[in-house]
Amino acid sequence: MVNTKASTARGSRPVGTRDEHMGSGAGQGAAGVVLEAGSAGRPVTTWQGWQHFATTPPPVPPGPGAPPRSTEERLAYHSAFVTLRTPVIDTLATSVRTLMILGRHQTVTARPSLIVTGPAAAGKTTALLHVGRTCHLDSVQLDHLAETHHRPTPAPTRPRSRTRRP
Repeated sequence: MVNTKASTARGSRPVGTRDEHMGSGAGQGAAGVVLEAGSAGRPVTTWQGWQHFATTPPPVPPGPGAPPRSTEERLAYHSAFVTLRTPVIDTLATSVRTLMILGRHQTVTARPSLIVTGPAAAGKTTALLHVGRTCHLDSVQLDHLAETHHRPTPAPTRPRSRTRRP
């Protein structure tokens, strides 16, 4: 996906996204798709990518007395997706679960929704990924108990452009 070249004093080099040059760290891939560290390029917007993201256990720090890890293992550990449970995350999770329960049986009217706003880099996507993972794992546990095929899933969307229509 390298389309442009930037010239430097020593010659030209391709310019691309951070993920193309830095390896498989967490970040945004092509077309702004969120990629998870270690996902091997599977975006969380596909079912396989979401399954991998949601079912991968959080990284565990080395125990006392454990042999030292290599530089690559330490970098992978520190770049992994980890979300701390804060009151804001808990409130968001409760709101999403409530709206999913309310909208579960809505067939005629509009389903209730939640708008998450805030400044750039405030953690909106991170919080929604954590809530989605929690809801997914809860529904998987319920599926094993009830053997149903209904999977409520929070779906993040972007609002339409605020320009006037002709």
